[in-house]
Amino acid sequence: MAQVAFETLKFVRTLEKSGVSSEQAEAISTAVKESHESAEIATKRDRASTLFYDVH
Repeated sequence: MAQVAFETLKFVRTLEKSGVSSEQAEAISTAVKESHESAEIATKRDRASTLFYDVH
């Protein structure tokens, strides 16, 4: 499975620019990053490679 690139600093700065406190922005960023790390995400390539085996 593929990994999702996640720019935590950019994410935090975007939240801060919209009025979220630094502490809250960092906590949100950590939560999102951890959720991405634990998620199993299939790419188009993953799906294409499994379609061969999905024949009924």
